[in-house]
Amino acid sequence: MGVRVGPSGTARVNGNDLFGNVYENCGVANASAEPVDASDNYWGTPEGPSPSPADDVCNAAGALTVVAPVRARAVEPKLAAGR
Repeated sequence: MGVRVGPSGTARVNGNDLFGNVYENCGVANASAEPVDASDNYWGTPEGPSPSPADDVCNAAGALTVVAPVRARAVEPKLAAGR
């Protein structure tokens, strides 16, 4: 699982690579009653989250995770100066 948001949590998860998570294939697991903003992320495919081959969004009953817009490719890594 990539990012887990608990029942009383709120979160904004933006500008990340959310794929390759082997536990339940969840890029974001949302158990919160509040909406989670997971837009502008790369999920493993240009189409966004899905069961396979990308990672998915795993919402608890009544939870909402907003994923649009999605990134079409992986986020470019930023290296520290001098490396």
